[in-house]
This record gives sequence, C-alpha cells and structure tokens, in this order.
Amino acid sequence: MTDAALAIRGFQVGPDPRLPGGVATIERQIERNAAKLGVTLEMVVPWKKDLGLGARVLNYFSTLLRFRRLVTTQQWRVGHIHVSAKRSFFRDGIFALAAAGTEASVMMHFSGSGTVEYWRPRWRRWVSRPILKAVAAAAIVGPETDDIVRGIHDSTKRVEWVSIPSIEPVPARKDPPGRPLRLLFLGGSERRKGLDLLVTAFERHPRLAERYTVSVAGVERDRSLESSASALGFRRLGWLETADLRDELVRSDVYCHPSRAERLPGAVLDAMRAGCVTVASAIAELPVVIEDGTSGFLVPPNDADALGTCLLRIAEIDDESLIQVQNAAIQTIDERYSEKRMLSILHRFYLEQVSR
Repeated sequence: MTDAALAIRGFQVGPDPRLPGGVATIERQIERNAAKLGVTLEMVVPWKKDLGLGARVLNYFSTLLRFRRLVTTQQWRVGHIHVSAKRSFFRDGIFALAAAGTEASVMMHFSGSGTVEYWRPRWRRWVSRPILKAVAAAAIVGPETDDIVRGIHDSTKRVEWVSIPSIEPVPARKDPPGRPLRLLFLGGSERRKGLDLLVTAFERHPRLAERYTVSVAGVERDRSLESSASALGFRRLGWLETADLRDELVRSDVYCHPSRAERLPGAVLDAMRAGCVTVASAIAELPVVIEDGTSGFLVPPNDADALGTCLLRIAEIDDESLIQVQNAAIQTIDERYSEKRMLSILHRFYLEQVSR
C-alpha cells in the first residue's frame, strides 16, 4: 500500500484518541498506519472532556482560531474529521469550514448512534449543507446514513462506505462451543445498550440460566439494574482494555447486543471477527452486517421475549452448526469490515490529493 512518492501532511479532528470508543479506535488505527499510508497527521482535539465546561469552551474556540493558521503554515493537504454523535457534527464540522479555501482536502467520517437521528428535522439538513459542501468526501457506515448524506451532500462529491474496523486479528479458536454456552455482553448498564432487556429475558425464561453463563463488561451506571444482573448470576468484568477484550471475546461462545440506538457498533464487528455467535437488535445498519441465521441472529429491538426465545433457540443448536455461524461471521468481517479495507480507501483518497 505504501507509495514512496506520497508524503502528505494533514490533520485529524475528533475526540482524544486515548479515550475508549469506536471513533478513538479509528483515530488510533490511522495514527498507527500513518507511515504505511505515506502521511503525517496531526491530532486536533477541540473538545477536551477532561476539562471543566468553561475551560472546555475556551479551549474549543482558541483551538478553532489557531486551526486556520495552522492549515496554511503547516501546509496540510488532507484532513480527516470524525463525527460521532448528535452534537459533534457542528462542533467538529466547523473545522471543515475553517479549512475551506486552503490546500487541504477534507474527508468527514460519520459514525456513532446520533448522526442519522440528528438530521431528521429538515431545518438541520439545511443548516448542515455549508459544512458538507466544504468537504471533498464523506465516509459513512451504511445505507441509512448514505441516504441522508447524499440528500444534503453535493452529488458530484464522493461518498465512501467505511465502517469502524474490527479490532486487530484475534487468535484462532481452538475449542468447540462450551456447554453451558459462555455469553458476553458489552456496554455497561446505560439504557440504550439494552442490558435491562437481557436481564428481563433471563427473568422471563428461567431455562436460560441452565444453558448460559453470562459475563457483563462496561461501565456501571445503574445500580438497581446491576443488582438484578448479579442476582441472576451475571459476572461483572468492569471496563476492558483492548487486549483483555480480545481475550474475553475469544473465550465467549455467544455475544449479545440488544441495543436500542446505535448505527454500526464496533463491538458487534469485534465479536463477529472473534468468531462469536452474535445476537443483535435489527436496528440501523446491523441487518446489513448480519445475515440472520447465517452469520448471526437478529431480534426485534426493545423486545425481551424475542431475545429470550432467540437465545433458547441458539442453545439448542448443535456444535457443528454453531461453528458454521462463527465461521460465516469471521468471513463477513474479513471481507467487508477489516482495517485493511479502511486503509485502502484512505490511501486512495490521499493519492488523489497528490495528483490534484
């Protein structure tokens, strides 16, 4: 992929890459592969969550004022602006306007649960237009985001489908599915992640306790829900760093993601790449990723009974058939959602800037 003639300076705008989350994962992967891509990208973090609100606002505007000068004096040719949630489109998108009229060509990368919902009101699409007009390309996660962006974005500009890539390759599975099956839930206890649906499914379907051991990873926010999960025998893992997450995924047979509101969660891609039999809500872009019954299983959102029934059905599937689902999941990620694919798209974008 490396091009000896490619030596481009540029920038990334987004959250602190040291923080957890899918956007920070993309930032770290781009940073780690910058030399391979033939670029040097300076990280710009305008909204620092570790600061108090007043200091955060002051830092934002001072960063914005310095940014325009830096784009010119540093001869930045490319930019990658990450938009992860409802507020960050304008907050970080303003930097695309600040780079307009310079030599820098900007790609805006959309991910996170709030991007489509944010644009449903027509007035927001109207006020979004100047920002999208200022970028050279948009990276989006799937068809629903594509429809929204193309409705606002100049149709002569590129729209690429680029998801949050899965984590680095994981060790090959050596053991067949265990009995009882080992189920993993990631996301903590915030409501949109759906831990309450998993708890309710186990309460309404007592046989599930005989067929699964459950581990829950993530930040604890709802003590009452955490107490209910503990009463059912769910094991608490807390927050997992990347290496520990990779190990836990490989040890798990089933990954459960009954989310109420996400576009294309990186955790689902990670679980599928690790060979977990994945059960997820049929929301947003997930039906594009998971072929129900082949590479995983889909359930109606916000439906604990359907989730419980699906988990019982999976528990009755023989090991050979479960391994087929695991292998189909790995193949899906390798072909469509790998880091290699994302880097190839970015490399092509950077090459185009050299030839401008």
